[in-house]
Amino acid sequence: MTQAKTIPCPTCKKESKKEENSFYLFCSEQCQLIDLGQWMDGKYLIEGSDSFSETDEAE
Repeated sequence: MTQAKTIPCPTCKKESKKEENSFYLFCSEQCQLIDLGQWMDGKYLIEGSDSFSETDEAE
């Protein structure tokens, strides 16, 4: 018997089940939208190069 995989929701920490959950990794659409809003507000950053050249713009 296979046990359903669960992980904590990154937003609210409630257990999130993969089966029958179209918002998985999140427990709900609300938590998914909260996370998206935080990305859009610049609260999350991915480290990397800040350099931007004219050749990058042309591509």
